[in-house]
Amino acid sequence: MAKRQASRRARKNSKESVRLALARGLVRALVAHGAIEISEAHAKVLKPFVDKLVTRVREGSPASRRLIFARLGQDKEAVEGLFVRVSQVKGRTSGFTRIVKLGSRIGDRAPMARLEWVDKISKPTASAVEVKSKKLKVKSEKTEETSETKKTVKISKKGSQKLAK
Repeated sequence: MAKRQASRRARKNSKESVRLALARGLVRALVAHGAIEISEAHAKVLKPFVDKLVTRVREGSPASRRLIFARLGQDKEAVEGLFVRVSQVKGRTSGFTRIVKLGSRIGDRAPMARLEWVDKISKPTASAVEVKSKKLKVKSEKTEETSETKKTVKISKKGSQKLAK
């Protein structure tokens, strides 16, 4: 029999679904606040998860967008925030987050760390918000035009045609 090899991922004594739920919540907090203070063990597990998500965002394809929605639990605000953050950071290809060690927590002496973005950026700029709103306006205008131009033809029992809206 082959020897069982140790997993490279920290297990944190929980099931995969629980670990994924924790990672989703922490990524949402990181996107919303820019930095989060968590235990070192959680930070070490979360850093590669976040960096892989950001690499997916950089691809920009619809498939990668769907995958990110799935990984973040269909949270539209978090996904949009992640896309805005990555669009403002162009020159970096990897290493999007960093772990800063803070010392021990008072209650249980657990080693604490701050997980933060390497490039400090401000809130989404007005230009990014304007571009998004313009795209939504154009899309809604197109749907209005197509709904007005569609007309159906109803044929009555006698065979005469009537034009209905």
